[in-house]
Amino acid sequence: MHVYDGTLPENEPKDFHILPELALNDGKYKNLYRTRIKVSLRGNTTSHSLHSDNPPSRPRTLPENEPKDFHILPELALNDVYVGEYNSALVSKLIISCDSHVPAKQIKCSGMCINTGSGSTAWYYTISKLSEAKVNQLLTLSGLDTSGCNVAEITERYNKSLQFSPGR
Repeated sequence: MHVYDGTLPENEPKDFHILPELALNDGKYKNLYRTRIKVSLRGNTTSHSLHSDNPPSRPRTLPENEPKDFHILPELALNDVYVGEYNSALVSKLIISCDSHVPAKQIKCSGMCINTGSGSTAWYYTISKLSEAKVNQLLTLSGLDTSGCNVAEITERYNKSLQFSPGR
């Protein structure tokens, strides 16, 4: 039985290009169910996809006296979700809750990236990884002597720790 998770193997077999086709034709495959993110919006607001042909003309704000409603977006996100203002010059004011837990206090930020394991090697990894120069600078600022440190190994270990399993 073939299991195809969408990634390329490290050692590509000679006839790799026909493996997915053979598996599909023979019916010898199984689906991998990945963790997905369900996004719910609270308030009199709508979501907006950056791929839409009709972007909003101005940012939306919620009047204080408006009744708050609850809206669950129709699509589940597989990799990541960016939550923030459509106009990147504006500050995002977010109240985040996970799995119906008590919401955190309001945070002000330029936006937030929330991701699953299958997204942890893409956008999240790119915005979170550190270079060897940054790790060396952090070690130096902490007062440690970096002459005996293997900065490349520390950097690699940190960057690998950013990735997590895409399965459940």
